[in-house]
Amino acid sequence: MPRFSWLVDGSIVGLYLLGTMMAGLWLRKRVRRVEDFLVAGREMNLYLGIASLAATEFGIITCMYTAQAGYTQGFIGAFPGIAQAVAMLVIGLTGFCVKPLRESGAMTLPELFEKRFGRPVRWLAGVVIVMGGLLNMGVFLKIGGDFLCLVCGMDLEYLVYVMTTLLVLVAVYTMLGGMLSVLVTDFLQFAVMSAGLLVVTVLILSRIGWERLVDTVATHHGSAGFTLPLQTGTGWTYVIMQVLGTTAATLTWQTVVSRVLSAKDATTGQRVLTRTSFFFVCRWLIPGLWGIAALAVLGWKPLDSLDSAQRDALPAAIQEKIAASPVGQPLAGLTPEEAGGVPTAVQTRLGDASLHAMPRFLGSFLPIGLMGLLVAAMLAADMSTDASYMLSWGSVIYNDILAPFRGGSWSH
Repeated sequence: MPRFSWLVDGSIVGLYLLGTMMAGLWLRKRVRRVEDFLVAGREMNLYLGIASLAATEFGIITCMYTAQAGYTQGFIGAFPGIAQAVAMLVIGLTGFCVKPLRESGAMTLPELFEKRFGRPVRWLAGVVIVMGGLLNMGVFLKIGGDFLCLVCGMDLEYLVYVMTTLLVLVAVYTMLGGMLSVLVTDFLQFAVMSAGLLVVTVLILSRIGWERLVDTVATHHGSAGFTLPLQTGTGWTYVIMQVLGTTAATLTWQTVVSRVLSAKDATTGQRVLTRTSFFFVCRWLIPGLWGIAALAVLGWKPLDSLDSAQRDALPAAIQEKIAASPVGQPLAGLTPEEAGGVPTAVQTRLGDASLHAMPRFLGSFLPIGLMGLLVAAMLAADMSTDASYMLSWGSVIYNDILAPFRGGSWSH
């Protein structure tokens, strides 16, 4: 049963939201030009850049999926974070692509494409980037709402109202203050987020213990939970795909690119990447530990994700196979005919069992007070991500989709 107290924990969350809104709105008076709005006048220093990039790239959806990776794969679920850290470190040290990008004076990646390939390519690149970003953001809001509802003990039917309210708050200070508001609020959100992550992790390690976490991974995942199967072709394929994918994301993802373009100079942009690189290991490892802790405490009980009517509607033989299924694969033991007989709504709930394990665990594990800190930390993570996404995709819509038709950019 979630322990969220609306008086104590709700007050902590309310104070955080009030402070963030005040900081974001206060900076609106410093925005005078389009360059101020889109790339903070290119005045971002190293430490602000580190905090902003780290906060942006850690949203609730990141926490949920990386915790799920720990829950279903063990410690090796954090490998994508290692690949991302290596990619960022190498790109930052060498300046590969990002140095000429910052020195080009462009405000978005598609703008650089126009200088090399012409205006049609710029416009098409802008459309592709915006479509991919908006589709991503839709998923982000849904998963973020799931987390907040589960941790606070609210019914999932309130998800739309929760995320709409949060989105409106973020939209207000983002639209009024642009990148300046995003950078400063990201800095505050990074501090709150880091405090929440560290406190919850220390509490898990002190109450559950490292040995129990290791034993849980060994019991449920065996050696596969600790090492990659590099002796097989599949293992090396996975490693290569992760390295290539994370490298491409670092070079092209608009929220990362916008930090490089907002830096005071190319050197600062490169240092932001190198100094933030290790955070991406923590970005996967810390929530992964939370997922492993959820497995240690709650176990793998996918049938518990169903209501009594859905569970009773399943034949006893099907229930037994689902209960005995591998972690994260509730339908793995069913034949195609048996799986086809399971209603779609039930399959969806069973599929979400591993994703929802971590917030259900934290909702019953953390005491009052720390619950408020956790929710504030996750709100900080989500708001920083939402604000950066809004600004990033809005920048591309303005700068690369609309402005080319006008024949040039608006001056202010």
